[in-house]
Amino acid sequence: MTVRLAAEWALWGRQPGTRDGERVLACSDGMLGGNDFSEIITRYAPGTPTELPQVTTSWFGGDIRAHLGLAVQEWSDERDGMGRPIAITRYFCVPYAQAAEGPVSCQGLYRAFSDRPLPVEGPLLVDVPVLAPGAIAEAVDETVMDAAALLLTGQPVCVVNGEETSLLDRLLFFDAVAALLPYGFRSKLTASTWTNSAARHRIRLSFARHAPVGAHSISWGRGTEIPEGQDVARAYHDALMGCDRLTELIARFARDIRPRSMTVENLSTVLPLLGEFGLAPETLESSGPERQPVSAGDVLTACADGLERGRLDMLPNHLVQLNVLAARAREGDEQERHRQIIGSRRLLVPDHALDQTIQERLYDALLSLAYGPKLTVDGLDRIVRDAGRRVPPPLVAALCRMTAAESAVTIRLTRYLGMAERASLLGALRPRDLVDAAAREPVDPLTVQIVCAELAGRGGDEAGRGAVRAALRRRGQLVGAIQQLHPGDPESQVRRHHALLVAAYGPVLDDQALQEMLSPGLPPPPLLAALVLACAPTARSLLMEGVLLAVLDQAGITREALDSVMREIGESAQDTSGDVRPEQPRTAAARRSGLLNRGRRKGPDGR
Repeated sequence: MTVRLAAEWALWGRQPGTRDGERVLACSDGMLGGNDFSEIITRYAPGTPTELPQVTTSWFGGDIRAHLGLAVQEWSDERDGMGRPIAITRYFCVPYAQAAEGPVSCQGLYRAFSDRPLPVEGPLLVDVPVLAPGAIAEAVDETVMDAAALLLTGQPVCVVNGEETSLLDRLLFFDAVAALLPYGFRSKLTASTWTNSAARHRIRLSFARHAPVGAHSISWGRGTEIPEGQDVARAYHDALMGCDRLTELIARFARDIRPRSMTVENLSTVLPLLGEFGLAPETLESSGPERQPVSAGDVLTACADGLERGRLDMLPNHLVQLNVLAARAREGDEQERHRQIIGSRRLLVPDHALDQTIQERLYDALLSLAYGPKLTVDGLDRIVRDAGRRVPPPLVAALCRMTAAESAVTIRLTRYLGMAERASLLGALRPRDLVDAAAREPVDPLTVQIVCAELAGRGGDEAGRGAVRAALRRRGQLVGAIQQLHPGDPESQVRRHHALLVAAYGPVLDDQALQEMLSPGLPPPPLLAALVLACAPTARSLLMEGVLLAVLDQAGITREALDSVMREIGESAQDTSGDVRPEQPRTAAARRSGLLNRGRRKGPDGR
């Protein structure tokens, strides 16, 4: 049985015979454009490969726009301008809703696309086999169960010592791990058959030579121990080990296609689902001392009391309770009460007696319960205040694991990160997201500064310049934001605008670019000065005359009035000397270019 999928695609790599960087070489003519593909492919880049081919699965979009992606990276027969072999990436994406109808597996998607050359003409339709629970169940071993259980912690999982494992076996491993979770988690699951552990990446499940910092490490064929304090993961692992109906369990999870994010609170809700199969994993609701706290406020108070008294033995149990309660939490007065307890009892202030893993889990639980489900700008400001204005690295890491309500949140988080982490987070944002965050009211000057610096580095190719250009035009070139970044300092404003113009149009603006910039009307002086510095010499004289006529127009001296006066002067000169004075050449040139019309503001009558 198969399901038919409609795919969009992109071909990514370096242009043969040149020294250009990687870019979209060709793409389908559909919902996504070259800029979109560029952002998606770079967002989920696993690092520089040592061996090819490799495969990365990814996702983008939410709700009805949710898509699954598959990137196949392989060597081409071409070489670049320095004689180096060129690696190309064939990227395919399909609507999640179509894939879930099967549902389909990672292996199925790879087999459908592995032999598809790009580019192709017209729609790309493929028939993909439906996931077979029985075949997947045969691939489940203790290593698979370890990986599935560790995904419940919300941290990446990395398989090491698997260099001799084939590409198809790695994809089957991904399918087996994902099959032990509801299928809806695949709408947000990323996996790669190889990652560079030294690179910052967004891959949740991967193979690598070494596990990166912050990821759980599993040795291929040997498994691993579930770390202390990961009670939900341990309970889930133990329950899976006792399951003798794996095929039924996988089939049940395959029908659960509601999209879900890979967040700690969502992953924690998987544990109770095992009860349908007679598996009763021990949870905190039935373990621990005789008296258990019954509300989130009680659990928070118990956590604070235990930290103050140095009694940390019950803290892991309380954390699982908080995760369960967070899934039921409601925004509003209840969350405000939780925030008051957290702030007054200093629960966000780091406790040096805590194990790092427990500290991270505490932050995850507190943020999800009191400041979630999505992190907002106001929520971030409140967290910083409740943490005593100090944001320690474990808290920063927990904040980065939350789902940001808007790009402004992500950008504000970067001020607490190192250069590599900052570059990774900013690099995942579209120019439109960056500009929207900078223009957000009330304007945050530091956000504007970060955005301007990031955009200045996005104009390396035409695709990047086009995205920057469209984003800035949509938000009025960030004139107001830059004014608030440099109040009373027009020279700094000019520098900022000039850097953005170069990112949007290249080092020199031609006549067409200049016309586009002037089409809304005469820009404010700092932007106007930046235009003068950035435009080509041939366009500069036209710009200056356009500015002059626009200034005169604002004073009530229209171009029509100037033409009338010019004709009178010409007639007068003819009457006195008998000679006809030619039309002013600069005005004629400007009229031919249409620039003057674009440079003047229209009046109420539209003229």
